[in-house]
Amino acid sequence: MQQIRCLIVDDEPFAVELLKSYAVKCGFITLVGTCGSAEQALEVLKKEEVDLLLLDIQMPGASGLELGAVLSRMEEFSTSGKPLIIFTTAFEQYAIEGYKVNSVGYLLKPISYPEFLEAVQKAARVLEGMAAGASAGAGYLYVKSGYKLVKIDLSTIIYIESQKDYIAINTSTSATPVMTQISTKEIESKLEGGGFFRVHRSFIINASYIESLGKSKIVLKNPSGGKSISIPVGDSYKEIITKIIQK
Repeated sequence: MQQIRCLIVDDEPFAVELLKSYAVKCGFITLVGTCGSAEQALEVLKKEEVDLLLLDIQMPGASGLELGAVLSRMEEFSTSGKPLIIFTTAFEQYAIEGYKVNSVGYLLKPISYPEFLEAVQKAARVLEGMAAGASAGAGYLYVKSGYKLVKIDLSTIIYIESQKDYIAINTSTSATPVMTQISTKEIESKLEGGGFFRVHRSFIINASYIESLGKSKIVLKNPSGGKSISIPVGDSYKEIITKIIQK
């Protein structure tokens, strides 16, 4: 199992020491550090590579939920992508709110070692899946959608549209898009070199589905036989048309 770079964020010293001991015991977690507040954690995340946050919810200042919401909106970090989150809290009523900010786990205090191990093993599986499909060269990618990790064949992606805090991945194999809470910039980096082009602030298209090109729009084939799909070309992306033609 790959090593997971983990940051513990909790204002309770006893809870921090317990989680540190569990991390050492499980053997595949490298502890980046500990923080007593969301504000401190955000500063660490801007400088250090972190795969996983063990994040308390109720803390002085900003809550863990608020930090999770901030991370979901951030375009990028200095050295790595967004970390996965496992919430740790003494209050069961926060479970649903935790999943709203894309957490992969929720541990209710007092936390036992078997519960901890199960949660971090789940996070490890998610990270391994993301790494396996991290580039266009792999032929597929994994994205977290709702409570599950979805594998998407790159050849089936028609276009991707940014929708506030989410992106919608429209494919030829489903009538409804796959919704995932990552940035357009992040998904663009995963698709680099695979025949995908960002043609608008909110749109990435698969060149394989192009039906016609224009200065202000690109028309894509609809594999289901329905009406063709019209995608706008942003003013700052006009040069992309030349790259597509030369591809």
